[in-house]
Amino acid sequence: MAHPEDAALARFLALAALVFAGGVGAWFIARGRTALAVPGLLGLLLVVAYTPWLTRSALACLLAPGLGFGVLFVNLGFYALTGQFAAAAGWASLPVALLTSNLLLVNQIPDIEADRAVGRRHLAARLGARGARRISAWLLAAAALALLAGIGLGALPPGTLFALLALPLGATGLGLLARAERAAAGAGRAALLAGLGAAAAALLGPILLALGILGST
Repeated sequence: MAHPEDAALARFLALAALVFAGGVGAWFIARGRTALAVPGLLGLLLVVAYTPWLTRSALACLLAPGLGFGVLFVNLGFYALTGQFAAAAGWASLPVALLTSNLLLVNQIPDIEADRAVGRRHLAARLGARGARRISAWLLAAAALALLAGIGLGALPPGTLFALLALPLGATGLGLLARAERAAAGAGRAALLAGLGAAAAALLGPILLALGILGST
């Protein structure tokens, strides 16, 4: 930790955010959105368990961010606002989930050695930078396939194809990492740019997806 003196403040802010999120969920449940209860509790559990436990399992550490910020956020947010679940929300949540998990994976690459030292066993720590790059490429491909499947099945409108424009941002970062690895130089800068590319894809993809849905209504 760069600033251990801020640990208490960070813990307080994290607890406050958790209580606030739980309070918002309880407010919706009290107003008839009772289906939020169980998956909402699952979301809170993911937050609490992520650092002390989930980061020690490669698969759980990979899937948890996408499950929380993709599948649960999108589907439960849609239900909270409309009172129903929909295939469109379900399919839309899959690319969001995959891009979110990809962002966390790519951001773990620069911290591989430090995370290994404290017992974290995420995929980047287990497979190394090269293996993490491959998994990242598969996640980007899976995000594209999930989007195309949703469109092909009629759950998502054709306008959501524009979300594919976000994927090259993540792929470009992976290319820079691979080049730095072959050259045995500039790995730190390449990892930073890869993280920025993954973040841009994770942010821009859902925005373009939402615009494609809104444009079809």
